[in-house]
Amino acid sequence: MLRKIQSNLNKLKRKVDPFDNMQRFTKVGQYHVGAVEATPHRQNYYLVVKYNNQNVLKQYLIPEDEHLELKSYQRSWSKKLKRFHAFEEISSKRRYIMQENIEKFSERVKKFIQPNTFNIGLITDTFDRQLMASENLKSDGLQQIEEFNTLGELGLLDLKVHLGNWISGCDEGYTSQKRLIDMRNAFQDGQIPFVNLKGNCDDNDSYDEQEPKWPSFGEREFEDIMWHKMYQQEALSFIYSGNGVSYYDYQNFRIIFINTSDLPYDIDSHGQKRFNTKKNTGR
Repeated sequence: MLRKIQSNLNKLKRKVDPFDNMQRFTKVGQYHVGAVEATPHRQNYYLVVKYNNQNVLKQYLIPEDEHLELKSYQRSWSKKLKRFHAFEEISSKRRYIMQENIEKFSERVKKFIQPNTFNIGLITDTFDRQLMASENLKSDGLQQIEEFNTLGELGLLDLKVHLGNWISGCDEGYTSQKRLIDMRNAFQDGQIPFVNLKGNCDDNDSYDEQEPKWPSFGEREFEDIMWHKMYQQEALSFIYSGNGVSYYDYQNFRIIFINTSDLPYDIDSHGQKRFNTKKNTGR
């Protein structure tokens, strides 16, 4: 009897997922969905389910009423997770469930903001990479930054800071460089002052440990990509731009940013990195 009850509960759970009602639409076709399925802002959409050219099962949300100027979304099926990933807006790649959560969070926080409040937004360990370590680990560092930018667009932030580990450091050098550039451009978008700190993965050392023929990043690769525009900001002060130390003054309050990510190494005669183990373990 208990087994039968549990079996029925499991079937019900698969049929109606309270977190994501549209997971149940796995058969190719077109459906009408709306508030019951927790669509973006609870508007009416066509849900199109089909396979793409790579034979990956996809879901698309297409606005039923074009006059409402709603956005379109898509997502893919994960064989490993046996479910769809989160819907992403096709144009911005942002997940609408994150957008809505951030908007709700902003509404709550704004009730407590006083006239002299200074708000800092922090993001860290985005670990962006081109290839997925496994199917449930998406390469979404850039997506995280784009979604984080929503806080600034909603007028909530006076300063935003990335605390480091922008990338996982596992890709080839030119790939990691390109991803850093894309993330830098996304993070500095807008009128809000920003600080780009460096993490211990941001010298692409994970790749060099596996492919030690020559350094995938040249000396000061991260610094040259990430700090030039940062130090050009009038709002940000520094004594020397080469060490990652900077400060930001607000009225009689000073915020100091210190780079603690240094991984000292030399390049030997074979072009390989030789790390100073004593200094690394003493951090």
